Parts: sequence; structure tokens; C-alpha cells
Amino acid sequence: MKKNNLTKAILAMALASAVFAPSVKKSFATDTFYSDYLYESSYLESRRELYKTISDAKEIKNKDRYINASTSVKDSFNVWFKYAEDAYKQAPEYSSLSSEKDKLTRATQYLKEAMKALDGKKSSITDLKDLLDKHTDFTTSSSYLYATQKQKDAYLDAYNKAYRYYYYETYNTVLSEYYTKELKEKRAAIENAYLNERKKVVKDEIDLSEPFRKNSEKYTKKSFDTFLSALKLAETSVEDKSNIKTEAEYKQIAATLKSAREALVEVKVKNEELEKYIEKLQTAVDNNKIAVKSGETLLEIAPKQVAPVKGKLINLIKNAKSVIEKSEAVLAKLKGIKG
Repeated sequence: MKKNNLTKAILAMALASAVFAPSVKKSFATDTFYSDYLYESSYLESRRELYKTISDAKEIKNKDRYINASTSVKDSFNVWFKYAEDAYKQAPEYSSLSSEKDKLTRATQYLKEAMKALDGKKSSITDLKDLLDKHTDFTTSSSYLYATQKQKDAYLDAYNKAYRYYYYETYNTVLSEYYTKELKEKRAAIENAYLNERKKVVKDEIDLSEPFRKNSEKYTKKSFDTFLSALKLAETSVEDKSNIKTEAEYKQIAATLKSAREALVEVKVKNEELEKYIEKLQTAVDNNKIAVKSGETLLEIAPKQVAPVKGKLINLIKNAKSVIEKSEAVLAKLKGIKG
């Protein structure tokens, strides 16, 4: 009997193994395939990242950051740039090996660090070339045409010396900075003189208008506000170095200020009764605003307590807002009359 039971148990185990083993094998195969797929996707992303980093590094090689970098930093960059290129060329298109992915990751990291370490700055020789390239445009500009002969001679002398240095002499930092500074200064002298001449018409109007700024009480509010806006616009146009205007624009700004100054209206009579009425009306408006705020707050924080009178409270708030709106319209008119 025991032997039969043992035989049955062995048969049951064999049957279970036959039923479940294929399922287990299938599940393991599926998991392995999915794991390989994820790792290959990660590998491809690392490969793309290295390619992008190499492309960025190629662009930097044409910029001042690389060109003017110190020798040791530039040499280090070159080493890691070649290392990255070799790593990319040798890398297979697809791989599920962690060692292959690590090679790409290291190459990307090292090259990025080398790029970050580049310490080249824009050199003065680059600035000098920029000034020389703009010579024709400058000598045909209005500022140059209106310059004095002395200013033109000084600029041309600096330009000729800088030109000879740039095209025929050996560069060094001291001379590059010297010729750049000389050419910039001579050019700036011409530009500033012309700009100051254009702004003079506005400055003259500002000088004439300045005394009126301190006497606001003598003029109606509307006319003084218009004058003050024109004065501030004129001052801004003179002070703003980032937005240079044409001669015609400066003349228009000066004319606007002059018109606003001449249009100032003096206050002839001071109506004390009107002032008192305005003051009372303003107080009433302020009180109504407080009442509206209080009512709205009650509705928000204590809805149950005010429920019995909610309708009346809403009507009161609505009426108060209407009164405020009408009162403020009257105030605006009265203040206009006051000036």
C-alpha cells in the first residue's frame, strides 16, 4: 500500500513538472529578452550622447574658448577629443554588454569635462579685426562725415597703424591691446561728439524746463502731468546710451517738451469749498470700500451665521459698489475742475 502511494506521489510530481516547467522556461526567456532590450536601448542612448558631445566639441574648436585657451588645457582637450572619437568609431552599433556602454559613458564624461575646462577668452586681436572690418561703414557714417578734420586725421592715423600691425607684424598681447585701444578711442571721440551735438537741442530744452518742475502747485494737474511726462521722456532720450536716435527724432522730442512747457495752465483761483467737498466725498468712498470688504469677508468666512440675512447683505454690497463707482466718477470730474 505504501509502495503504491509513493508511486502515485512520484507520478504527480512528474506531471506537475511537465505542466509547469515550460511555463517557467517561457517566463524566464521573456524576462531575459526584455532585460536585453532595455539595456540595448540604454546603450544606444549613450552612443547618441557621445556623438552629440563630439559634435559640440568640434564647434568649440572654432571658437575663442579653444583657440585662446592655455596650452596645457588645450592639449588635454585634444587628448580627450581623440579618445572620444576613437571610442565612438570602435563601438558596435548594438550591444547588451555593460563594458561597452561604460566605455561610451567614460568617453562622454571626460570630453565634457575637457570642454568645460577650456579657459580661452576673446582676444584683443579679434576685437582689432572687428574694428578694421567696420572701417568702411564707419567712414561713410554721418558721425564721421560731420567730424572735424582734426578728429578724422587722428582716427585715420590710428587705423593705418593698426592695419599695418594686423596684416604685416607679429602679434603680441601688449601691442594688440594698444592698437585696439587707440582705434576704439579715436572712433569713440567722433561718435560721442556727433551724438552730443544731436542731443544738444534736447538738453537745451531740458535746461529751460527744469525750473518749472519745482512749481507743480502753480499749474493745473492735467497740464503739469503732460509737461512732466514730456520732460521725463526728454531726459530719458539723453541718458539712454543703448537707444541712439536720429537727429530728427531728437528735434521732435525737444519740440514736444517745448510745447508742453508753453501749454502749462496756471491755477488762478483756489476753491476751498470745492476742496472740502472733494475731501468728504473721498472719505465716503473709502468708507464704502471698507464696508464692501467686510461684507464679502463675512460671506466667505461665516456663511452659516449670515445665512438668515444673506440676501440683504448681498444687496447692500451691490448697492455700495454702485455708489462707489458713481462717486469715483464724480471725484474724477471734480479733480479735473480743480486742476
